[in-house]
Amino acid sequence: MKNIKHKMANKTDYKAIFFSSATTAVATAITIAVVNMVMKPTTNGLGNSERTLLQLPLKNMAVYADMVTKLNVNNLSFLKERFDMVDVNDPMTYKTGSKQNIGNCAYVALNTKHTQYRDMAVTILNNFKKHANGEF
Repeated sequence: MKNIKHKMANKTDYKAIFFSSATTAVATAITIAVVNMVMKPTTNGLGNSERTLLQLPLKNMAVYADMVTKLNVNNLSFLKERFDMVDVNDPMTYKTGSKQNIGNCAYVALNTKHTQYRDMAVTILNNFKKHANGEF
């Protein structure tokens, strides 16, 4: 009798495992579809999260800045390297903006001592906003 109970305890319920796996797969597929639908870039190239970020105050945008930008915010050669190659009047500049790009510009706009690059960062952010609204 002891052997019978032991064999029953080790018996695997494959139907339950299959059902659980199938349910998980369907739930995952639905989640991916919803996330892709909500987060996909729009025709102007910016996703919903980027457009939402652009509506926040500068200090909230700056949270998304990377550590390299934070450490070099007053390093003139770093700012020249990053900003001098940007054509602020080219709409294509704003098609591939990310939360990090927006955060870096906001951080520079708030914290750099170099007014030329502070002003340029503000211009870039304003153009990002215009682009997100279809005005640029």
